[in-house]
This record gives sequence, C-alpha cells and structure tokens, in this order.
Amino acid sequence: MFVLKRLGRALLTLFVVVTVVFFVTRMSGDPTQHLLPPNSPEAERAELLALLGLDRNIVVQYGYYLRNIAGGEFGLSFSARRPVVEMYAERLPDTVRLMLPS
Repeated sequence: MFVLKRLGRALLTLFVVVTVVFFVTRMSGDPTQHLLPPNSPEAERAELLALLGLDRNIVVQYGYYLRNIAGGEFGLSFSARRPVVEMYAERLPDTVRLMLPS
C-alpha cells in the first residue's frame, strides 16, 4: 500500500511539473521572434507556427504535448534545432558517470 501511495504521488508530481512546463513555455512569447530573422514575412511566421503546432487551440496543443511526452517524443530544441531526445542521449553517459560515485 505504501508503494502504491508513493507511486501515485510521483505520478501526480510528474503531471503537475509537465503541466507547469507546458504553460510556462506558452507564456514566454512567440518563438518565431527567436527562430526567424527580424524582418521575416508574416506568411513565413504563420508557416512556422503551423509547423510547430502553435497555431492550434491551447487545449489541443496540450493534448498533443501529453501524447508526445508519453510516447517519448520531446520535440525539437528551438535553439539547437535538433531533436531533444538526441541531445539527451548525447549527455546521458556523462550524467551516469557523475551519478555512479554518489
């Protein structure tokens, strides 16, 4: 019973963290301002928003976000323009090497 309570709390905590991260990233502004040159045409901005799925309703975006995370798909890094899973995989061996002695 104790283990089930702990597991439930861990899942609830994970859900809350994922939800907060989703909404904080959506409140941080328009990502096209950082990804495109300053004088980009509006059509190019709209195309990028559609590509990123940010032209959809916030509830739909959240549903896709949860589905993708549950499937292990964390999307593309806005800054590096690479899959996030790929970036995690590159750093995982060093992280494990740091964790083992502790």
